[in-house]
Amino acid sequence: ETALADHGLTLAATGQGLVIANATGEMKLSDLGAGIRLTGLQARFGQAWAEIHPSEVSERTPESSPSQPSRRRRRDRSR
Repeated sequence: ETALADHGLTLAATGQGLVIANATGEMKLSDLGAGIRLTGLQARFGQAWAEIHPSEVSERTPESSPSQPSRRRRRDRSR
């Protein structure tokens, strides 16, 4: 998170994963590749996202249901 913040980016929980965002939009972390997913990062760093950000995880809502996967890769925050 600190390295992302150095570049004006934030990391946040959403749905079943994480998004990287800046002032103009956001993208799913999993879009960066199979090795860069919430579960992979939790395993790599040995700590669950919920342990670091418990209130954020409890407030998140899924972006789409499993029967209708989201096709949007980037959302424009200005809309």
